[in-house]
Amino acid sequence: MFENPYSFSSENYATLYIQSGGADSQRLIKLRKKLSTGQWFLNEILCLSDIRIPYSTDPWA
Repeated sequence: MFENPYSFSSENYATLYIQSGGADSQRLIKLRKKLSTGQWFLNEILCLSDIRIPYSTDPWA
């Protein structure tokens, strides 16, 4: 996971980035902090779409 200078620009929200071997660019996830417990929860995930299957199992490769 990676963060950048803008990852924590909104209060109680965080935007982090994940590098995947099946994608050309980093994918982001957004977390939201529950104030009553201080826990972080997944709020939005954009890293599951457009992930390539392994080359060894791709019939079109």
